[in-house]
Amino acid sequence: MDVLLGRIDIPPSDNPTSLLAKHECALLDELRAFVQEAAGHRDARTESLILPRCQELIQAIGFRFAYDDAVAHGVQPQLLDLFVASVLTNSEAWYMKSEGLSRWDQHTKLIEAANALYPQLDSLLEHWEIGQYVTAPIVSEAKWDAYVQSLEVDGDPLNITR
Repeated sequence: MDVLLGRIDIPPSDNPTSLLAKHECALLDELRAFVQEAAGHRDARTESLILPRCQELIQAIGFRFAYDDAVAHGVQPQLLDLFVASVLTNSEAWYMKSEGLSRWDQHTKLIEAANALYPQLDSLLEHWEIGQYVTAPIVSEAKWDAYVQSLEVDGDPLNITR
């Protein structure tokens, strides 16, 4: 595993001060240090400690790649903020310990990012042309009314008796 971790060729972040890049680097550094201290890469204890952490590392790399690509393609800052805030929930403890973001701070970031985008929701959905994929009737008054009208009613709904 030491050899494998030594050969990982991950392109550096274009935004190395971002929370996601810091998290990725910290996970890589932590795993590299552990492997260097481990007695052998085939040791069952070593594998049982490292392998579960690999998924977290791969996710962190993927989140950072997605963030860097979104920044490079000019994705609006409010969407980036929402993405980052939603990713924080995957490693709350690390962001608390390493970045000083309490769970309350992390939750607040998510709510603030969602609230900042809410006024633009209709235009974003229209721009991305995802209406065909949204099937919940509550997304519009017309769809909701049609859904309510489609419900079967047993008896007179306005004359309810017990």
